[in-house]
Amino acid sequence: MKAMVETLHLMKAGKPRGDMLMDWAQLRDRIGFDAYYEESERYASSRRDG
Repeated sequence: MKAMVETLHLMKAGKPRGDMLMDWAQLRDRIGFDAYYEESERYASSRRDG
């Protein structure tokens, strides 16, 4: 939480914060997007149309 508050202060001040942020691939992995999409694909064939 402290890191998030500090990053928000840097953003507000217009200061660089690159070392405080994850790139998109890291964020997707951390949140679990990739695992969600992989699991979702397992059930794609069981979807009903209409």
